Formats: sequence, C-alpha cells, structure tokens
Amino acid sequence: MDELTRRLDALERWDRWLTRTVMLMALAFAALLAVGWKSPDGTVEAQELVVMDKDGKKRAWLGVDADGTPGLMLFGQDERVRAVLGVGPDGLTLLALDDANGKKHAELGVASDGTPGLVLSDKDGTPVWSAPPK
Repeated sequence: MDELTRRLDALERWDRWLTRTVMLMALAFAALLAVGWKSPDGTVEAQELVVMDKDGKKRAWLGVDADGTPGLMLFGQDERVRAVLGVGPDGLTLLALDDANGKKHAELGVASDGTPGLVLSDKDGTPVWSAPPK
C-alpha cells in the first residue's frame, strides 16, 4: 500500500507541474496575442511582455529597460526575482540565479571583450568559488 501511495503522490505532483506549465504557456501565448498580432512578415513586436499566473502575480518579464538594456526576469510565487538574463549597456551578458530571499548564488557572465566569468555563492550569498579566480 505504501508503494501505491508513493506512486500516486508522484503522479499527482507530475500532474500539478504539467498543469502549471501548460497554463504558463497559455498565458504567454495570450499575452503575445494581446500585445500585437503578427504582421504580414511574420513578426510580433512589443516593448515588454509580462506573464502573470492565475492569481495575477507577475511570474515573468521580457522587455527593454529605460536605458535600452534588454532582459528576461523570472519571479517566484512571492513575486521576487529568482533569475535574470540580460545584456548590459557595457555589453556584459549575464545570467544570475537568486534564492527566495533575493541572495545571488550563481552568476555567469561574458564581458564585451569576450572574457567569461562564473561566481558561485554559499547559502548566505557569500562568493565561495569563481572562475577565473579573483
């Protein structure tokens, strides 16, 4: 009976994940339709795209900041930023991953001159490893 309960729990978790994923994709599609229908050449244009969950909470943002910096932000259920992908005005390309408290734990970047960098931090957000070493 324990095996059956475990398998049923796993199946229910999978079903919840799949339902959320499909809903997120449907919301993204609906948002694309809302911001603009494709033009005759097949492009969709918008200044930003905000994806909300069923409760009206911001879960994703894709757009260009006031300074012209393009980016993608993913938010947790508490609407705190959890992941950022962007290109800075100085040409730095960056992927940053935060915990639920907003502390950065992984940053991967490439400077405009092609120099790569990776920083990993502990649970307190203190850098513990980097490449190249600092």
